[in-house]
Amino acid sequence: MRQAAVVHWPRSRPWVTALNGKVVVDTSNPLDFSQGFPPSLFISNTDSLAEQLQRELPEARLVKMFNTMANEVMVDPNGLASETTIFVAGNDVTARQTAASLAADLGWTDVFDLGDLTAARGLRDVPAAVGTDVCSDRPPGVQHQSRALV
Repeated sequence: MRQAAVVHWPRSRPWVTALNGKVVVDTSNPLDFSQGFPPSLFISNTDSLAEQLQRELPEARLVKMFNTMANEVMVDPNGLASETTIFVAGNDVTARQTAASLAADLGWTDVFDLGDLTAARGLRDVPAAVGTDVCSDRPPGVQHQSRALV
């Protein structure tokens, strides 16, 4: 049985304290490609990478958002065939509102607030549940072409 991976970053690094009080948007997914494709998750079930990041950056206002789509869609949703819902989760209500405002500034019109950071556990599973590269009309690993996820 695989052991769950834990991300450890020294808190003594200057960037850790520089993030104190700041809204930090986590767009990552804990994908492990060490055994090839499809990847497995190196963090799952009772924890998420976002929750681990929040523990490592306790004074940052961490928000999970934008991890369910290709990066080119993240910053330009106008190329999608239809309006698409994106999700936001975080322990700080004001940070979630700030992230939703950022999404609106990028052109997103439907941001769904999932509540606290434990919701990130489900968000990281969205690409796996879809079965293809999210926001792609092509099979996994092939160049992205945008489409709506939801």
